[in-house]
Amino acid sequence: MFDFGIVNQIVTETFGEAVTIRSQGLHEDRVIKAIFDSRHYVIVDGEAGGSDLMTSITITSEDASGITADDVVVARQTLYSILDIRPLGEGMSMILLGRYSGPLAAEVLP
Repeated sequence: MFDFGIVNQIVTETFGEAVTIRSQGLHEDRVIKAIFDSRHYVIVDGEAGGSDLMTSITITSEDASGITADDVVVARQTLYSILDIRPLGEGMSMILLGRYSGPLAAEVLP
């Protein structure tokens, strides 16, 4: 059987960047490698339309272990709340991010 763990590690090391998971819970803050993605979507429905920005990080499922919706992600000097953690299969997970609306940035940024 094919070992996706090696491929996941190579892809994460090649395309990933350091992000910090700031704990609001019991575990300590940690830095992990994540593939950052921010996509702009436009939806047109007849005369009405809308647009949105979907921001996510893709990480190994091993790194996703212990991350909770209460944690804060610091990526590219921006704070994000965790909206959802989605296993992608084959050892990878995607974390959907939203704008952080918690305590002041000075209290959360390193």
